Amino acid sequence: MTPVAITAAQPFASLLAHGIAEWHTSRTRPRLEPGQEVWVHAGKEVDWPATYRPEIERALHDAGTCVVDITQRGCPWLGAVLSRHRLAEVVPIVDSDSRNDDGSGYDYGSDGPCIASGATNGFGDLTRWSSIEDDDWLDVSDQLPYADWSPGRWAWRLELIERLETPVRGYLDCCDGTMYHGPTHDYVPVRGRPGIWHPDRGLIAAVRGEG
Repeated sequence: MTPVAITAAQPFASLLAHGIAEWHTSRTRPRLEPGQEVWVHAGKEVDWPATYRPEIERALHDAGTCVVDITQRGCPWLGAVLSRHRLAEVVPIVDSDSRNDDGSGYDYGSDGPCIASGATNGFGDLTRWSSIEDDDWLDVSDQLPYADWSPGRWAWRLELIERLETPVRGYLDCCDGTMYHGPTHDYVPVRGRPGIWHPDRGLIAAVRGEG
């Protein structure tokens, strides 16, 4: 299966790459199937307010890095592919106040899994609900600092496959898209895009170490 990529601002890209953040959220539902390989690319923009959150600073410190390392201009963790993941599931984020009166799930047009955001559900500030049939609850409130959990968004659960030892910021490429390592070929920087984007053959070879 050909991989796809998403671009995230720092520090969120590194939170995903280190496996600290287990979820990514988006405004629209991604048209991807579970099992899809998803790469995390760190854009050149930084979400500066997020870098001052104590929970994020602590989490990165515990992972052996820090906000300064991943946000300073010219560092390897900006404008680069950082990690490979596998998409486990995509679920809607709903307001916990929308729970049905009889307690059988949430009124959002589906009986399937969702993330309930808000403390009124009695389980935690953020919980994953399975379905009316199973009625299982999982408290995922530890993930609150690492994404935008506004109701109406979509949550992607990403399983970390590999954090790249060396982030890929670019690669040598010739005109037909085949990767080479020679002085006569052009250097192609990795440029992120909004939403889901598709790496070309040269980038795939560089990330997988096939060049």
